[in-house]
Amino acid sequence: MLEKDGTNVPKINLNELGLDINIINPNLLIDKTLELYQNGLPRGLDLGVKCLDELFRFELGRLATITGIPNRGKSEIVDFVLCQFNKLYGYKTAIFSPENQPVALHYSKLVSKYVGKTFDKAVMSESEVKNTLNYLSNNFFIMDYQKNYSLDEILGTAKQLIDSKDTKILVLDSYNKIECQKPDNITETDYISKVLDRLERFSKDNNILILLVAHTTKMPKESETGDYVIPTAYNINGSANFFNKSDFVIVVHRIKNTFETMIKVDKVKFKNLGSTGEVRLQYDIHSGNYYDNNVYEFGTNKPIIPKIEPFVIPSENHNNEPIDYLNIQVDYFDNKADIVPKPKNLKEFITSTEYKTKVEYIRAGSSEKETKERKNKANLPCVCMSGRFNTHRSTSDLKEPTGLICVDIDLQDNRDIMSSVPTILKSISNVAFLAKSVRGIGYYAIIPIKHGDKLINHFWALERDFKSLGITIDRACKDYTRLRLASYDTEYYINSHAEVYNKVLDSEHTEAKKEPKRENKEQTQKTYTHVNDFETVDKILNDCKTNNVDITGSYIEEDKTVVYENWNKIALTLISVYKDTEKGREYFREFSKLSNKYNESDCCNTEYDKMLLYYKDNNRITVASLVYLFDKYSKE
Repeated sequence: MLEKDGTNVPKINLNELGLDINIINPNLLIDKTLELYQNGLPRGLDLGVKCLDELFRFELGRLATITGIPNRGKSEIVDFVLCQFNKLYGYKTAIFSPENQPVALHYSKLVSKYVGKTFDKAVMSESEVKNTLNYLSNNFFIMDYQKNYSLDEILGTAKQLIDSKDTKILVLDSYNKIECQKPDNITETDYISKVLDRLERFSKDNNILILLVAHTTKMPKESETGDYVIPTAYNINGSANFFNKSDFVIVVHRIKNTFETMIKVDKVKFKNLGSTGEVRLQYDIHSGNYYDNNVYEFGTNKPIIPKIEPFVIPSENHNNEPIDYLNIQVDYFDNKADIVPKPKNLKEFITSTEYKTKVEYIRAGSSEKETKERKNKANLPCVCMSGRFNTHRSTSDLKEPTGLICVDIDLQDNRDIMSSVPTILKSISNVAFLAKSVRGIGYYAIIPIKHGDKLINHFWALERDFKSLGITIDRACKDYTRLRLASYDTEYYINSHAEVYNKVLDSEHTEAKKEPKRENKEQTQKTYTHVNDFETVDKILNDCKTNNVDITGSYIEEDKTVVYENWNKIALTLISVYKDTEKGREYFREFSKLSNKYNESDCCNTEYDKMLLYYKDNNRITVASLVYLFDKYSKE
């Protein structure tokens, strides 16, 4: 009970009202720290080699610099690390390694590390090679060095691989192979500092381990042995910031005329992940793997040489064993006004014929207005596809995500392409279910997603991908509380081998920047009266060229992906007019050239061929689409 003087009433500090302070939420910080206290500090990731694991452990979200003099094992150790992490944890790797050329030779070394044998047909069977290569191709992604040399390009490719392939490691071998883009007004030291800051942020933002290989300056030779002096972290060529900015600095030095390699740890930023020191590893010349040479046979000083067993490639699903993503419990509501959840099997709900009479009554409406009125009157039950709730349907009361997203394809946004939507959706391996919406003029599709707690991020990525296919999806689908009304479709589609959708985007993709309005203000909506479709296409193309009108609507995302907003619609229109003749491709090329994002290979080959493949036998788009696009963009 509150005191009359208000002493027990929660107080509001007026000094804190309206403040927008850029600090970490104190309550969140307390929770995270208590979690560390309860569970202990993270140990890091073991590599499976005893002496290494006792000295240090890598961790995701960290930047590790690997250094040493040339040809003393840096790249070999890096390959060993990423192979071990894949064998032990299933981690996939993105590799930028111009140092390892040709690429086929690099792959051959990885094969040896997995099979445990010399890459030679005298000792390794063809089936061993093929099986391992198939596995490697799904776990190690080597960047095209002809296209990825700047840091922007490398990180852009890495981000795409993180989103689509769930890579956990990024290898940069080596730093001096990354195209230098240093402004004239800063020193090399400052430039390297900025690059390392960016890499460190990228590793943390994406929770990956970055292994950066950096060469040292030329080292002097020891007078006694004639071998080079073993470098330290401060001998890295370019800047001491490699030491200052990295979470780990590892020096790799193969001992001259031996198969021993020294691993010297010069920096471990956090003591729970290890300490400085050095160990020596034995190198197996047959497999390219390393092992601890400090383990001896009992009672002797003879080191135990372990037998290098071949890695057993895990049997992955590859869609041979179907996963029933639809056979789950979801929250059911008696109608749209109901907010109290009841459990319901999703598969039973979406395939049921129970609601047939009501749905057919709705679809029998003679007009759009009447159909909407009938839908409201029918008072259909509904479910939430993406989230389950504790006591009531509210984002604040979300109990758990379902791991599904349901996307709506409405007629009003997709009139030109709606007849092709079922064909397109059934060709997408990620679609688990497709059916008509309750009014029967649109569709909805259910897609399993990798991160149920990142519904909105998956939606932004899906929106971009669907746009590339010429389809607009309803933005209301990114809400956990979004309801799906009961429907009925005798021709619903179930894909029992659906693949989980991995892609995410951090935020809504940036829309194209509009060009300044042209000085010619006399342009008005064109009315095309024509004898045939061929004449209309000619007139629109001529007007586009004369008035410099780009109807493609293409734009570039923040990650440098080109989004072809209307190009697919243009291609479909031309296919409907010219069928599958090369004449349509010629016109497509001419319309595409009006865009400053024009690329011959992407536009006139990849995109146009894709449209031919999908829709040439089922395409009802007419030349009216071109008229609409010209009217729209000529006014901007």
